[in-house]
Amino acid sequence: MVQLFGRITKDAVVSDLRDGKSVVNFSVAINDYYKSKDGQPRTFTTYVNCSFWANTRSAEVLLKGKLIEVIGRMEVRAYTSRDGIAIGTLNFQVANFKLYGNASRPAEVIEGVEPAS
Repeated sequence: MVQLFGRITKDAVVSDLRDGKSVVNFSVAINDYYKSKDGQPRTFTTYVNCSFWANTRSAEVLLKGKLIEVIGRMEVRAYTSRDGIAIGTLNFQVANFKLYGNASRPAEVIEGVEPAS
């Protein structure tokens, strides 16, 4: 299992698939900080696409800007574009996630199950 921590970049979207299943898709921005060789602070952001299969109602709470911890596994998707170019993408299959709140609204935990392969 892999654990990531970041902010949701836009409100989650529920997609209905041809086989009748539904999935919640969202993206997480992960910021990393380091000092360069000259001692200057540097920041870079990695964006990770996420899929949550266990509960489509979770899309109601997966809103832009919320701080989230996701636990799951990385999945590689490979396909060929219309132009014949091979393309690979990474997608994070979320098994569980935790939203972090503040003093007036404590953290929320929503648990799911890993999707079947």
